[in-house]
Amino acid sequence: MTNSIRVAGLSLFLAAILGCQFNKAQLQNSGSDASLAKQSIITGNDVMEASQIGERWVFQNNIGDFTFIDIQAAPPSYAIPGCVVWHYTKSIGRAYWQPGAINADLQFVLCPQADGSWLAKASLFSGDSDTAGNSSHWSATQNIEAVPGKDPGYIIVPSNGGVAPKSQITEYRNFNLQGVETFENIENNINAHMADRSWRTDSYITNICIPFNQWCGNVLVSEQWEACDTTTWNGTGGCVHEKWYFAPRLGLVKVDLFNQDGNGEGNGFCTLGQCYSLHDISFQRVNPVGP
Repeated sequence: MTNSIRVAGLSLFLAAILGCQFNKAQLQNSGSDASLAKQSIITGNDVMEASQIGERWVFQNNIGDFTFIDIQAAPPSYAIPGCVVWHYTKSIGRAYWQPGAINADLQFVLCPQADGSWLAKASLFSGDSDTAGNSSHWSATQNIEAVPGKDPGYIIVPSNGGVAPKSQITEYRNFNLQGVETFENIENNINAHMADRSWRTDSYITNICIPFNQWCGNVLVSEQWEACDTTTWNGTGGCVHEKWYFAPRLGLVKVDLFNQDGNGEGNGFCTLGQCYSLHDISFQRVNPVGP
């Protein structure tokens, strides 16, 4: 009887330990396959899925502000099939997107490519102040096209990434129509302004942990430089440098900011009388709060 009790007790103890380990692993990789989280090559198809439509991704920066991305299907009338809309909103003006701009709202259209990458093809955006917090409503639509003779630009999700970084340097053609938000093509609108801008995407994998479900694993990194000097990859003419992290099955999980609106690499910004570092407003995925 004594041996039976010991055996039963040992069995319960082992079951408890194994159960805790299982729950921990399940928690860390909720929403993502554990084998994908450990793989040495991650593709765009691993991190972007049609099943993500309808999800709301919640992010928090290092000073407690929230950014929300609602994953939506592009309108049926949209000219390119298979695209999705990432609809950005935020809890306070100093948060991303457009740090400093009050009520900045972005509908970011991403479209899949044959190689598994996803390109930005359009943006519809608005806000109620400039980035310094001065009251002024604005809105615009942006269409993105390839520059003839160049590889497509504005690559948000690379086709794949491995341990060794790879870089694509190109340009994109930007069509911008002020005062209008529309999913219709604006390229032939006589009021649309056209300009070619530099674009660079570096892709590779790294290992991170995020607060969302205490997830840890390998992620596909898309490091992006937009409208920067192509010699220094810096500059003050609107240069933007950001690093986006994509987890298998989860999508975007983290963004680090290094240059915003040409303020210079590593320089922060000021809005409504207070100044912030770019580390302050870099953000990562968290669990939703509230009902």
